[in-house]
Amino acid sequence: MLTATAPAREVSKSDFHRRISTVQERLSEMQSRVRDSDRCALIVLEGPDQSGKTTIARRLLETFDPRGFRVWHTYAPDALELRHPWLWRFWRTLPRRGALACYDRSWCGRTLVERVEKLASGEEVERAYDEIRRFEQALVDGGTVIVKLLMNLSKGEQRRRFDEREADPNERWRIKKEDWRRHRKFSKYRQAFSDLVQRTSTPRAPWNVIPADDRRTAEVTALETIAGSIARVLR
Repeated sequence: MLTATAPAREVSKSDFHRRISTVQERLSEMQSRVRDSDRCALIVLEGPDQSGKTTIARRLLETFDPRGFRVWHTYAPDALELRHPWLWRFWRTLPRRGALACYDRSWCGRTLVERVEKLASGEEVERAYDEIRRFEQALVDGGTVIVKLLMNLSKGEQRRRFDEREADPNERWRIKKEDWRRHRKFSKYRQAFSDLVQRTSTPRAPWNVIPADDRRTAEVTALETIAGSIARVLR
């Protein structure tokens, strides 16, 4: 089971801005190294609603040269995608060599929302763990760098963030009944995230679990993890 949603030490506001500036410079360097290599890089962001995935994706958009970077926000498959094997739509979005892509939610959805909401059968979910491992292994064997982050948020902090948004007239439109319905299933989603990490973390495509209850600490830790993971592969 996932634990440690709160960081051992929170990052102060001043330290946050310093570290963000430093890691953005390092990420820019990593993009240049990917561009000059014979590889591409994928950044996978998973986690509960309001855990900071979109914030990280937005920060990456601010940092990377858009000519070699794209963010994919994964939603329910459309009619065309449903006519193909479930991984087909992700094969279509993979970046070319020398480029990077970020997935705000990913191909892991079959073992997460589809599992919890019973949109996939138990047999399909069970088979998906092996399919995910083989899909990622094929990418790694082809030279792709995969960095997977699981933003580990507590139920209490998720509730606090929902309440905070609903209290803001400019933000309350973002919180829908569906969000609260999923919040009531938080324990089931947490178990699904835990199983995903245990069953699809491999030596060449490991999961990095980021404590997400403190926003600043989670964001800077996630970005430093991305930069460090790419650097280790390309060294």
